[in-house]
Amino acid sequence: MPAPIGTSAATLPSALAFLLHPRGLGMALCIGFLIGGAHTLAMLPPGLVAGTGVFWDFPAGTVPGSSSDMGQVLVAYRYFVQNPWSWPLLQVLDLVPPKGTNIVWMDAMPIIALIGKLIFHVTGVFVNVLGVYLFLCFALPGPAMAGFVWLLGERSIIATAAAAGLTSAAPFLVMEWGHMALCGQFVIIVAFCCYTVSLRAPGSRGAVIVWCLVLPLTLLLNMYLFVMVGAVWFASWGQRCLNTGRQPARLAAEAGTAISVVIITGLIAGIISTDLQSAGTNDFGVFSMNLASPFIPQRSGVIAPLRDYFLGTRSQVYNYLGLGALILALLSLPALLRWMRDRGRAHLVLSAVLFGFWLFALSHKVTLGGRLLFTVPVPETVLQWAGTFRTSGRFFWPIAYLLIAASVVATLRSRRPLHALAILAVVTLVQVVDLTPMRLPIAETASRPMPAILDRAQLTKITAAADAVMIFPRASCLLGASAGVMDRETYLRVAQSSMEIELAASRNLRPINSAFTGRDMLDCAHERAIMRQPLQQTAVYFYLD
Repeated sequence: MPAPIGTSAATLPSALAFLLHPRGLGMALCIGFLIGGAHTLAMLPPGLVAGTGVFWDFPAGTVPGSSSDMGQVLVAYRYFVQNPWSWPLLQVLDLVPPKGTNIVWMDAMPIIALIGKLIFHVTGVFVNVLGVYLFLCFALPGPAMAGFVWLLGERSIIATAAAAGLTSAAPFLVMEWGHMALCGQFVIIVAFCCYTVSLRAPGSRGAVIVWCLVLPLTLLLNMYLFVMVGAVWFASWGQRCLNTGRQPARLAAEAGTAISVVIITGLIAGIISTDLQSAGTNDFGVFSMNLASPFIPQRSGVIAPLRDYFLGTRSQVYNYLGLGALILALLSLPALLRWMRDRGRAHLVLSAVLFGFWLFALSHKVTLGGRLLFTVPVPETVLQWAGTFRTSGRFFWPIAYLLIAASVVATLRSRRPLHALAILAVVTLVQVVDLTPMRLPIAETASRPMPAILDRAQLTKITAAADAVMIFPRASCLLGASAGVMDRETYLRVAQSSMEIELAASRNLRPINSAFTGRDMLDCAHERAIMRQPLQQTAVYFYLD
C-alpha cells in the first residue's frame, strides 16, 4: 500500500509509526467494533439489549409519535414468532383476520423476525432478539466503515479509529432511534464495501455471491435500505459494463441472477403482492431534506446556542453530518475535488446514482432553512409513485457515509502524518461531544418504558380473558378519523392508547382487528358499518373515538 504523503517510517516517532503502520482487516474490524460497541453501550442499557428489560413493556423513541413506530414492531414480532408458519411467509393471520397482515408493512425487519421464529420453533422458547438487533444497528456502522476505509487503502489504526468514531457518532444515524428498521444503516456501508471489491475484481464469483446474499437480506430488513443498497449494486454492475464491455453475456447473467434472487425472495415473503398498490401516498415533498440540513450545526453539544436548534420544518429529515465530520469534510475539500477531477470518471455510474439520490432527497419542493425556494412541476401520477418512499430525505444517507469515508482517506493522503493524526483525533472527539444532546435522551428513554395512559396490567388481564380483541377506530384508520376532529396532542394520546391495547393483545396472542402499518392497508370507509355489526360474545371491545 502506498504510504500517505510525507510519510517516512524511518523518521517517524515510534508511537506515531505504530498508529500509521498498516494493519490487517481483522484488526480494523475489531477496533471498529470496539469503538462502535462502546458508544452503543453508553446509550443502551443491558436489559434492553437482552430483550428482557422494562423498556420492552412499551418501547418508544425520543420523538413524539414514535411510540407507535417501535410498538408496532414489537407487536408484529410477537405475533409472527409465536404463530404457525404460513404462506406467504411473512403473513400473520391473527393480525386483522381473516386475511391477516404481512409484517413487512409494519416495518418489523422480517429477517430479524425470522431468526426469532426459528429459535421459537426449534426450542419452544420465545426470545426477544430485537434488543440485540438494536445493539448491532449502532455498533456495526463502526466496523463497517473501518472495513470500507481499509478496502480503500488506508489501513492504519488512526484511519480505522477515526472512521469508526465519526460514523458511530453520526447524528443522522442516531436520529433514527424510534424507527427500528431504519437504524440498520450499516448495510449501506456494507454495500459500498461490496462495490469496491466488485470493481477491483470484476470477474470474481465471490463478489457475485456476496451481492446475491446482501440484496435479499436487505430486502428482508427494510425497503428504503434495500433501494439504497440495490442502487449501489446497480452502480457496481453498470460501471463494470462500461469498463469491461467485452463480456456482455457474463454481466447479463450476473444481473439476471441477482434480480431473480430478489424477486423470488419478494414472492416467498409476500412483499411482491397486490398490497403494493397501497404503497403510494400523497406525502411526497413533506418529509424531504432541507438543502442546508447536512451542513448547518443542529442540536449541537459543542455550540451551546444551537443545542435545541432544528433547521427547516419538523417533518423534514434530520441529515446533519455532525460537527466533526463537517469540519473534516471542509478541510479535505481541496483534496476531494482533485480526486474527482483525476479519478471521477472511474465511478461515473455511482456518481449519477448519488446525484439522483440527492435530487430525490430534496423532492420537488426545494427548501432552504424556513423558505420554499421553488417547486418543480411533477405529474400527480409520478408524485403518487414517488410517495411510496414518502420520506425522501433519507436518501441522503449513502452520500453522507461516502463523504465521511472519503474525508478520512483524503486527510491521510494529503497531509503530513502528524498533521493528519491531530486533525482526525480532534474532529472525532468533536463529533462525539457534538452528539451529546441526542445521546443523553436516548439513554434516558432506553432505560424505561413509555409512561402509561391506560392500566397495562388490567389490559393484559382483560385481553387474556377474551378470544378476540376489537379496537375502533382501527389503527390504520386512526389518522384519517382524526382529521379536523383531534388536535395533535389528543391524536398522540389516542394512538398510544391503541398501541397499549395492541401490546396487551400481543402478550396473550389474541386475534386483533387492528394493526399499525406504514401504509393504509385497511378499508376505512366501512369503519362505522363494522362498528354497527352484532358484538361477538367472547370478544373485548375498545372504543377510542
